[in-house]
Amino acid sequence: YSTDGVNHGALAQTKEDGGFVNIELDSNWDYETERFAGSTRKGRGIKGSTFIDSLNLITHSIEDNNSHNVMHGELLLKGPDGNLLPREIGNGRINSWINRVKWIESYTKKFHSAKTERAKDTLRADLANHYKDWKYTEHNMVYVVWDVVDYTEWKALYSPEITIDRFNRVAEYVKFYNKYIIEKEIDIGNCELRLVNSKIVKNSEEAMDFYNAQLGAGLEGMVIKNLHAPWMHDVNINGIIKLKDFFECDLLVTGWKYGNEDGEFSTGIGALICESLDGKLQVDVSGMSREQRGFTRVDPDDSSKGIKLIENFDFDWATDKIITVKFNSMIKGADKDTYSLFLPSMIEVRSKD
Repeated sequence: YSTDGVNHGALAQTKEDGGFVNIELDSNWDYETERFAGSTRKGRGIKGSTFIDSLNLITHSIEDNNSHNVMHGELLLKGPDGNLLPREIGNGRINSWINRVKWIESYTKKFHSAKTERAKDTLRADLANHYKDWKYTEHNMVYVVWDVVDYTEWKALYSPEITIDRFNRVAEYVKFYNKYIIEKEIDIGNCELRLVNSKIVKNSEEAMDFYNAQLGAGLEGMVIKNLHAPWMHDVNINGIIKLKDFFECDLLVTGWKYGNEDGEFSTGIGALICESLDGKLQVDVSGMSREQRGFTRVDPDDSSKGIKLIENFDFDWATDKIITVKFNSMIKGADKDTYSLFLPSMIEVRSKD
């Protein structure tokens, strides 16, 4: 960015392709409590990982014994070859590991209600596979960090500390942690703490060169930040721009699905079932408005009262029509003979003719 004709540059960073996670760094941490070292964007606690808990060791590098900070980054998963798995695979396995306690509770109910030994054997085999996968995940995670904020300021949703100062601080934390783990011989398996790939760019040409390099490496894109911007708890804030590559395609709507059982749109349309004309690409598409999902506000003038299902709503309003879909990339479907789309979102709908 520039002020009074002086070019100050900007901080360009790789747009990571994992699941957002907060890590608390508290010098007064007590590992014996039920407190969570990490949490997801929605506030779900992450516990039971030597690696996640060990990240708190970063506070040993801080002279102030009462320090309390929060790191921001993304959790990704390594494949057997050591390379990071694609988001659609890695995120699913990490989420399964995070929710493993809830899954085991569900499994237990199914096991006790199973009526045959064959059904119980199937559940046992399924659980054994999950335990194997959870163990692998726990020992092969990578936490890519890009920011750190004072805990009190994080709770207040604002920090005056500027981007470049926060980034330099978190870079020192990563450097210290990786040195400390080796010196103290702490076993974190194949897990890693990494600083996000970053570069100071001086102009728009350098910024776009960095962005194109990320796309060329098969990555999602770039985040570019004002070096002197404060931190604010918001997605659409001044001083930060996300650049991602998207494509468009036309698909036939063959039906619809209800929203998630515990979600806001559980009784309305959660996604449209779509496919290409040859049937080789099949995907559920969201990105619809509240009204297109079948809902309206209880009180048009007061959003706090929530939403309700539209009376006599036509759930098949899009069926047998063509929709234009924006997506990030084409991926292999659950069926090896089909394809799906990553981050699909509906743009417009039109009649088949």
